[in-house]
Amino acid sequence: MSPANFGFSPLETSIGALLIQFATTSHLIQVGRTVGFSSLIGNFNFNIDNSSLIIGLYLSYQFVKSLIPDFLPAQNSDISRSSYVVAGLLVGVGSNLASGCTSGHMLAGLSRLRFRSLVATALFFVGGIFSTSLTSVKSGCRNQLGQTINCSQYDTSFEAFEQNKRALLSLVLIGLVLTYFLLPRISSFVRNNAVYSTVLRIVSGTITGFYFGTGLFISGMASSDKVLRFLRVLDPISFDPSLALIVVFAVIPNIFIWRHILKQPNYPVLNDAWELANSKHLSKSLIIGSLTFGLGWGVVGACPGPGLLSFFVGKREWLVGFLIGYRTTKFLKPYLF
Repeated sequence: MSPANFGFSPLETSIGALLIQFATTSHLIQVGRTVGFSSLIGNFNFNIDNSSLIIGLYLSYQFVKSLIPDFLPAQNSDISRSSYVVAGLLVGVGSNLASGCTSGHMLAGLSRLRFRSLVATALFFVGGIFSTSLTSVKSGCRNQLGQTINCSQYDTSFEAFEQNKRALLSLVLIGLVLTYFLLPRISSFVRNNAVYSTVLRIVSGTITGFYFGTGLFISGMASSDKVLRFLRVLDPISFDPSLALIVVFAVIPNIFIWRHILKQPNYPVLNDAWELANSKHLSKSLIIGSLTFGLGWGVVGACPGPGLLSFFVGKREWLVGFLIGYRTTKFLKPYLF
């Protein structure tokens, strides 16, 4: 049974958050960019860096499926195919209007202390909490015996961690070494060689995608049930606070680490300059888009990164809805705002 069914998963979600922290920081160090999936998918922007990210995401699914299947999200049979399409449509419209999603605004924007991203993230949650309150989610969580428990309770034996301890701790150790020592050192040696630096960009992007995707699985962000319970803050029995630990172990460390990284003259290692969003404008498009994004997020608990993972898992309806919403909004946006 997936850890998502046990309710609060502080240890597993914290480990997943650390992997996301490694992924986002490695991408910043290597190519001077933040990880963002809405524009990547919606704009069909499949350059070397982005294509590598997608390959890495797919490899993370295969890795989790083969070696740590306890962290594969259970399929929620209560959510209809049409709900996935509607959710994807709203998230596609919202992420285009808001120029970002949970990865771009929450993970990357908050890590850089951008007020614009703080506003967007807050509105994501306002929309998500409202939308989730209207959806039918089974009250409470289920333990190993199938009994209903309060979702704020957790498995005191940490069974999911104990059963996968070697793999989880290995991922953390290897991710730490790759992010802060090995990849920057190797890249600095080959940065002036066009062929080798291109190869390193592909390798680095694939590792980033792999760690990001694996972090989504282990933290529970790839689980619709986990996200929907996190958004049910108004229901004390069903509320699962696990995903707040992504802020604790991914965003907060990044605030301090990225501030240091952005001051380093030898970074980014494989790019000539930083390629970061710097707009401070709180536009009508941002506000409407963020609320719309949140409404879609709260329908099935999927945003662009997890939505792409759901495509690999076999749930393709969300991605179809997202592409329709994103591309249609991109076409109409100049006439509306």
